[in-house]
Amino acid sequence: EERRAGWFHRTYAPAEVPGRKPRKEPSRVSKATAMGLAMLLALVAGVVLAVAAAFSGPDSSVYGLKRASEAALLGLSTNRVSKADLEVKLAAERTKEAESMAAARHADLTVDAVSAHFDDLRAAAADLAGIPLSHRDQRWKSVRDRLEADAAKPISDLQSTLSAGGYKAQAAEVKAAYDRFQNDHKEFDKKLGVGGAAPIPSAGPGQPQPVATPTK
Repeated sequence: EERRAGWFHRTYAPAEVPGRKPRKEPSRVSKATAMGLAMLLALVAGVVLAVAAAFSGPDSSVYGLKRASEAALLGLSTNRVSKADLEVKLAAERTKEAESMAAARHADLTVDAVSAHFDDLRAAAADLAGIPLSHRDQRWKSVRDRLEADAAKPISDLQSTLSAGGYKAQAAEVKAAYDRFQNDHKEFDKKLGVGGAAPIPSAGPGQPQPVATPTK
């Protein structure tokens, strides 16, 4: 009986349905290859971004490549915490660009960098707010805290640099961008559990927005 059972298992082949190919399960090798390619792609994108950041600013002819590389990195980030983390880092990069452009007397590019900085912070806040309360772990809190620290930074020095260079209109634009962001920031803080209020989960379609309750 054991010999017959062994022969059956060695020679058995599943029945084939005409016009339908049997499904092949992904092998461990293919999974490992796909993961390796993803890691390699992320590494290459990171190197490209680092090189672009080192040699290009908003006034550079290759600045578009830098921003395209950043967009590619964001597109590869399927995890919302990782994406928010990258957006906070990009916001910090925009701050450096704004400072360098102000020092170089490129006032309009300074305004553009400041606006992009606040856009990155808004995107990071939206990504963090979209994560369910039950999934907000220590890494989520770490990214949120870095976001809050960046959002709290004043822009008075940047305004002073622009005003001292005779670019009062651009200094006013920077202040207006800052004020708009701070208004948005107050709303995000309610969803992120900042300022002594319990985090507000996002309401579903057609549902009323929950009200924050003070934490004890």
